[in-house]
Amino acid sequence: MALKSGGIVHLRPSGNVPELSCYVETSNLNCSKDYVGRILGKILKILKILKILKILKILKLVNR
Repeated sequence: MALKSGGIVHLRPSGNVPELSCYVETSNLNCSKDYVGRILGKILKILKILKILKILKILKLVNR
């Protein structure tokens, strides 16, 4: 993904283990670290929501 600032974000799943790698290329190391933290934080929030929905579905509280 291209950033407005000209940087690049790489998200890639591992080929053989359940992992996701996030690499960010910018002109500033601290900026790159900040982007990685924010991106992975948002992904974790999404995964938590999906886990909650799965639990609710198991409990038949969500009709899907």
